[in-house]
Parts: sequence; C-alpha cells; structure tokens
Amino acid sequence: MIKCPRCAAEVKQFSRTCETCKTEFSQKTYDKISEYFLLKEELVRARASATALTSSIFSITKSIELLAFRINQELSTEHKNISASTRPAATEPFAFETSAAPDQQPPEPAKDKEPPRVTPQKPSTPAQEPSFAQKTPAPTQAPARNLPPPSTFRAQKTAEPPQMQFGSWGEINVGQKLLLIAGIVTMVFGIGFFLKYSFDQGWIGPAGRVALAYLWGAAFLALGNTLDKRGYNTYGRCLVGGSIAVLYFATYAGFQIYHLFPQTAAFFLMLITTAFAALLALKYNTQWLAILTTIGGFFTPILLSTGVDNQNILMTYMLILNVGVLVMASVKNWRSLFVLAFVFTYLLYLGWYSEFYSAEKFWPSIIFLNLFFIIYAVIPYLHLYRTNSETDIDEISTYNTVLILFFNSLITGIFSFIMIKGRYSYEWMSVLTISYAALFTMLAAITMARRPKLKWPAAFLIAKAMLFIILTVPCLFSKHIITVLWAAQAAVLCWLGSRTMKKQFLVWAYIVLLLAIVKFFFYDYFQVFHLSLFSLYFTESYAYLLPERLFTALFIPVILFWFSRRAKTRALEIFNGNSLPDSAILMVFFWITLFITLNIETAAFFHEYLPGARFAAISVLWSVFATILMLLGFRYRSSGLRNCSLLLFLITIIKVFFVDIAKLSTPYRIVSFIILGLVLIGVSYLYHKYKKELEDALAANKTEKKSV
Repeated sequence: MIKCPRCAAEVKQFSRTCETCKTEFSQKTYDKISEYFLLKEELVRARASATALTSSIFSITKSIELLAFRINQELSTEHKNISASTRPAATEPFAFETSAAPDQQPPEPAKDKEPPRVTPQKPSTPAQEPSFAQKTPAPTQAPARNLPPPSTFRAQKTAEPPQMQFGSWGEINVGQKLLLIAGIVTMVFGIGFFLKYSFDQGWIGPAGRVALAYLWGAAFLALGNTLDKRGYNTYGRCLVGGSIAVLYFATYAGFQIYHLFPQTAAFFLMLITTAFAALLALKYNTQWLAILTTIGGFFTPILLSTGVDNQNILMTYMLILNVGVLVMASVKNWRSLFVLAFVFTYLLYLGWYSEFYSAEKFWPSIIFLNLFFIIYAVIPYLHLYRTNSETDIDEISTYNTVLILFFNSLITGIFSFIMIKGRYSYEWMSVLTISYAALFTMLAAITMARRPKLKWPAAFLIAKAMLFIILTVPCLFSKHIITVLWAAQAAVLCWLGSRTMKKQFLVWAYIVLLLAIVKFFFYDYFQVFHLSLFSLYFTESYAYLLPERLFTALFIPVILFWFSRRAKTRALEIFNGNSLPDSAILMVFFWITLFITLNIETAAFFHEYLPGARFAAISVLWSVFATILMLLGFRYRSSGLRNCSLLLFLITIIKVFFVDIAKLSTPYRIVSFIILGLVLIGVSYLYHKYKKELEDALAANKTEKKSV
C-alpha cells in the first residue's frame, strides 16, 4: 500500500497528486507509482485467468464423473441377472480414462453459458508435466455444460457425511464450551438453592452449609486442576473458574446471610480468594479467569457492605487491587482487564462518594482519587518502557487505551473540582493542574529518552501536559472551569486526530466541543452568570464574574476557529456526506457562536449603563458584523459569506425602520440611521469596485455546471 508522505492517506489510484491533501508528487515518484499500478493490473488479470482455468477443470472433471456414473448404472442393469461367479470383476465402477480424443467426446448436455476461454501456460519444468496433459483437451476447447458450480462439486465429491453446524460456533464448541459454562452456572445456582432449602427445612446448620459450599468449591478446584494436567485444558479451567465463584459465594453467605464471622474475617477470606484466583490466571495464562478474578475482587466490598462507611480500608483495598490487576494486565498484555478495572474503580468511587462523602473527608478522598489518576496515567506506558522492540506500541496506541487516558483526566478533574469547590477556593485547583502537567511532562521526557524513535506516545503526553497548563489559567482567574476543560480536551483530541489521522479521535473531539458549546449557552449563562433569558441582562450586575465570563465566552470561539483552520490545513473530513467541507462547517459555528456572544454582552452592557441606546447599539453591532462578513467574502471570494452579510443587512434594515423608530429617542435614532446608511453605502461601493470579478466568477460557475 502506498501512502502520501504528507497526510499518510492511501494512494488508491494512478494520479499526479494526492487525493486527500493535493500534494504533488515528484517525477521520479510519479514514475514509480505508474509502475506500481501497472503491476497491480497485471496481477488482477492473472488472478482472473487462474480462476477461469480452475473453473473449467472442475467442470470437465465433474462431467466425466457424471458420465461414468450413468454408464455404470446402465451396465449394472444389463448384467443384473448374471450370477456372481460369472459377473465381471468390475462390480465397482469402470475406471474411465480422464482423457479422450477430440472427436470422441461424450455427448453434451444442453448448453447454458459459455465458460471463459483461457489459454493455460506451459509448466516451467517439462519433465514434471503430468502424463494426461497431452491427452486432455485444452480448457479453451471444453464444451459448455450446464453443471453445478465448482463449490457444489467440491461439496458432493467428498464421501464424508456432512458435519452438523450450530451457526458459527460449530457442534464441538457448543458441546465443549457452552454446555460446560451453562453447567457450571447451573451448578452455582443449585448450590445456592440447596443452601436456602436446607436452611428452610432445618437439615443442616448454618456452619455446615457454609462448610459444604467451601468443600464443593475445593472439590471443583482440585478436579479442574487434575483435568488440566491430563490435557483437558478448557474443561479443567472452566471448573477452576466455577470453584472461584463458589468460594466467593460461600464467603458472602457466611458473612451476610448467616453472620458466622465478622466483616474483617470475611474481607480477608475474599482477599485471599482474589489473590489465589489471580495466581491461577497467571499460571494457566487464561484471560477470562483473570476477568472473573477482577469482577470478584471489585464486587467483594459491595457484597460485604454493612451500610457503615469505612473509607480508608475500602480505598486502600481498591488501590492494592488496581495495582495488582493492572500489573497483571500489563505483563500479559490483557487490555480488557485494563478497561474493566478502570470502569469498576470509578463506579465504586462514585457509589461511595454519593453515599458517604462530606467536607470532613476531603483530604483522604482527594488523595485516593489522585492516586487512582496516577495509576491510570502511568500503567499504560509500562509495557512500552519494558519492551525491547522499537515498534511495539500496540499497548499504548490502541483506541481504547487513549480513551481511558482521556476519561481518566476528565473524571478526576470533575471530582476534584467539586470537592475543592465545597472546601476551598477555586484557585487551589491550579495546584492539581500544575502537578498533572509536571507528571505528563516527566513521562514524555522518559518516553523520548527510552524510545526516541516512537514519536506518537511522547506527542500524546506533551499534549496532555499542555492541556493542564492551559487549564491552570482559568483555575487561577475563574470560578467556572468545566466548560473550558471540555473545550481544551476537545482541542487535544483534534490535535491527536489530525496528527495520527485517526477518525475516532476527531469524532470524539467534535462531540466534546459540541457539549462545551451547549453547556456554555444553555447552562453557564443562566445558572452561573445569572443571565435573564428574555431581557438579556445579568441580574446580579454586568460586572459579576466579568473576567471569568469573558474568558469562557472568547475561549470557545477561539477553539472553534482553531478547529476550522486545523481541518483545512490537514484536510480533515468527518462529515463526508455533506457538500461543505469540515472547515467550512466549523467556520459557520464559529461565526454563529461569536455573533450570539457579542449580542448578549452588548445588550447586557447597554441595559445597565446606557439603557436608551441599547437598541441602537445592537443595530450598530449587526451592521459592523455584516460589514466584516462582506469584507471577508470579497477577500476570500466566498459567495456564502457575502450572502450571509446581505441577509444580516436586510434584517438590520427591517429592525431599524420598524423597531428602532418606535423604541429609540431622537438622538440615538439619528445615530442608528446614519451609521447604517454609511455602512450600506460602503458595501455598495465594494460591489461596484469588484463588479468585474463577480461577473467573471458567475460566468465560470455557469460554464462549469454546463460541462458537468
């Protein structure tokens, strides 16, 4: 596969330039590309010839076998009255020659479709040529026959009975794996029903029931280990997995149902079970057993919960479990464990937070939270650092791993922000952002020192460090950072997507940026900055959180503008089904966002400081905005910008004549009319000045449409 040196896009057809980024190739490269595609065409023709030749051989062979079968049937009928002693030895079918003279070919069935005529090539070694090659007619001379396709012939040729199939699994997989798993699950339920029934009937005491469950689990463990040693690996390991589930269940029953031992003892027993299951997973090198261990380990505190908060023990256990699971995942390259542990860690933390968190528990809560953050920020790079291969970046470059790194920063940032907000001032959030930036900078330096040829992991770490440096600014000067955090995260994802040409990153970048825009206009303005929806003024005062509001209001359009320029320079295309490119769509969002923000700020400012000039100020703003659009439309020869400008001028004229006249006093009315009139005269001058260019552009567009 040939790739463009600039955008890394695949060159799919013979051309002087790249289809994606329009990079022009040198003459030497162009000649090589020409030779490459000529060879590909020859390969396609050669494969087609080989396929046709194979089809002809199968058709001829099938015809000969069918004819031999019919002749044998006729011979069998003619000699059915001959005794066994005088019957010819050919009770088995006659062995006909596979060759025949051209004039002695068997009668043809009805012709259906002429097979493709292909001239076979002579083998390179004549001494090894089959003896029947000189007798058999060439495939090009084979008569057309109405025969089954080659695949049907191959299916009928084998005398073996057809194998029973169950979808794509096959009978063996169903019998060996699915039935075994179903049996183990059924057995676990059976143990539970037995314990409950024995309790209801009074057969065995609580201690006896739990002891039986432990014995049952130990028996399954011993049996599974024995079968694994004898070569029944799948069967034995499934039994081992079932034994682990039974041991978890026995401990849960002993603590929660029968109250045979205290929480500390039950916790210790489940911890031993988890560690033992992890060792078995490593011994057997079985990923699904490690997954079962991970699920059991994270469910242990849930199963043993008494409704009483024990934060330090719970968080320490989660920390140890995370380290163990993730080291095992890194050593064995089991990425599913990494994802599973990440999801369970933050779900468990969220459950504890919603139930037990209070401001008095701030320090242990935020310390443990950031320890989890460091684990998931560092662990993905362990595989990269310990490997000796310069090209082994599979563990760090996978899409799922990058998403976890992204959500790790996002989730930790939100939790930290909420906790700091409830205990201290917002400025303390900058301590975390600077620390995160230092951590990612250190990891980037180590990566570049250990793996200098691998640019992608270091680039990702540098991007994360830059992100947290950017977030330090709103942390120090703003009380509202989540919207800015989302927009900055979107910019990082866009940069990664444009650098690696991975569409998934760009899709996530657009989604996160859209969420930031929606949150700013539909939540922040009203809930944080207290904007009145219909009157467009701030109920507290215009100066309320003014630096924070202006920073957020300008940051989002700047990110949108950067998105648009990035999409244009890197030829990014996500919305392929639209006539407009990504850069144009993003630029439209930029202008809309900027226009809405300017209107809100202008209306709120004049409402508080100069109420009489409010409508005139908005009219002037619209006129200036339309003028800027018009100038840019002429500058970049964009009819879309010019048409938008004309539409905004039309709306402004309607507003001035039908609203401003009634709402404004005479001085402001004069200002509104004069400024609008001057702007309209200036725009008309632009159209007179560039009349020739516009007519040429229109003529060129008409000619192009006719040619199409």
